[in-house]
Amino acid sequence: MTHLALLPSPLLGPAAWSRVAVLLRERGLRVTQVGLPERITSVEDVLTGFVAALPASEPVVLVPHSNAGLYVAALAAAAPVRGVVFVDAGLPSPAPSVPTAPAWLRERLAGLAGPDGTLPPWTEWWPEADVAGLFPDPATRREVEREEPRLPLAYF
Repeated sequence: MTHLALLPSPLLGPAAWSRVAVLLRERGLRVTQVGLPERITSVEDVLTGFVAALPASEPVVLVPHSNAGLYVAALAAAAPVRGVVFVDAGLPSPAPSVPTAPAWLRERLAGLAGPDGTLPPWTEWWPEADVAGLFPDPATRREVEREEPRLPLAYF
C-alpha cells in the first residue's frame, strides 16, 4: 500500500495538511503528516526534521507543499522515496544550493524582520484581504496559525 508523507511548508506547519490527511485516510491510504522541528534557524534544521519524521524502512510518496518542495532531492537521497507529488510547491534545483525565497521576497522580508532578525508568522506578511481567502473557515485558519513558526530572516 502506498504510504504518503505530507510535507508542510516550513512557514506553516502540518496543520495545513489536516483536512487532506483526513480525506486520504478515509480512502484507505496510509498517511504521515510530517511535523517540523520545534525551532527552525536554518535549512538544515528543516531537512533534519523531515528526514527524522519519514519512515526509514518503508518507501513513501512525498507530497511537499510550497517551500517544502525544495527539500525533495535531499530527502530522496536520505530516505526510500517511491515518488513525489508537488502541491503548489517549489521545485528542487540541480544546483548545489538554491535560495529558499526569490530575491524580491527576501527584500520584502528584510523590511518585516524585527530587531532580533525574526520574522512575523507567514500570514502576517500579506494584506488581510489576500490571506483570508486561503482558509475555508476561521477555525481552520486559527489551527494553521497556531503552528506558524517565526523564522529568522537568515533562513531565506
